[in-house]
Amino acid sequence: MTNLKKRGFTLVELLVVISIIALLIGLLLPALARARRGAWQLKDGANVRAQHQGLVGFAQDHKESYPVPSVLDANDDTEIATNPKNRSGNIWSILLYAKILDPDVLVSPAEAGPIQKITDAEYDYSTPNSAVDPFNALWDPDFKGSPLDQSFATIATAAGPNWNQQIGHCSFAHSPIFNNRREYWGTTQNLGTIAIVGNRGPVYSNGASNQGQLAPNQEEWELLPGPTGTESSTLLIHGSKNSWAGNVGYNDGHTTFELSSSVKGLSVRYNATRTATDNLFVNERELSPNGQGTAYFRRTNAYLRIWMQGTDLVASGVLDSPQVYDPTGASGYVWVDGIQ
Repeated sequence: MTNLKKRGFTLVELLVVISIIALLIGLLLPALARARRGAWQLKDGANVRAQHQGLVGFAQDHKESYPVPSVLDANDDTEIATNPKNRSGNIWSILLYAKILDPDVLVSPAEAGPIQKITDAEYDYSTPNSAVDPFNALWDPDFKGSPLDQSFATIATAAGPNWNQQIGHCSFAHSPIFNNRREYWGTTQNLGTIAIVGNRGPVYSNGASNQGQLAPNQEEWELLPGPTGTESSTLLIHGSKNSWAGNVGYNDGHTTFELSSSVKGLSVRYNATRTATDNLFVNERELSPNGQGTAYFRRTNAYLRIWMQGTDLVASGVLDSPQVYDPTGASGYVWVDGIQ
């Protein structure tokens, strides 16, 4: 009579099967992670492109200018006159309020810092209670470009639940809207060499006293040691532990995934004998218009940051240093990851 008793796996066979499964998982997980990061890069590129298209769409009805909150709210219907209106949050909030942009395009799918999307329940698209005059308001002041907007601006007592929390609503940086860069903030200078928006970045240094330029024998900017540089969460968005990478939108409408903050094709003339690659996150010291020396900040190179404290359009002295932020977060104009 035939023995029909079923035979199970031996211990050795079971271990072999488990080893094969573990090996397959080990091979698949990195591939899945790479695919996910690739999808995030593409989505972020689409977000940056949408932001620039939104700025251009706004400019079509505003004499070719991108949003300038202090000019639009000259009657102080949205915020009180003493507020620093020209901060990043207000710029994007203007486009949200006009329904030119959606909150989704302002937050990166790869976000690694204290930024989160503002929901439709949190954003008031009509008569915002946080405005001075809700019926004549031009944006909802509750939208925060940085987690520290509340340190510099005062809004109505009806502020939303996120206003006093260290949470921002936008992952992306933009070019300054004042001083010599003011002419770039619009469609009249629609050049492919003008960086307007992009993934925000860390803080760089050259390790020397002249922070506005690379040292004579230095080819690359170094990440500043600490939470704003080498430990910055912006490196985790699309870059690596040691370098930044991200999407950048230019004023001619094209978007590029840049593998370095020092962008090939963008340059800064330090002096009569040296030209360096422009770093997107350093307010570099340029040769003065009259060609005299290097002790003059011309303020026209690419510089992408989130502005937690807006300035007037002249902003005398604000950009007289390569980094316009305070590492304690207690003062300054620019917000960077790592300050609180």
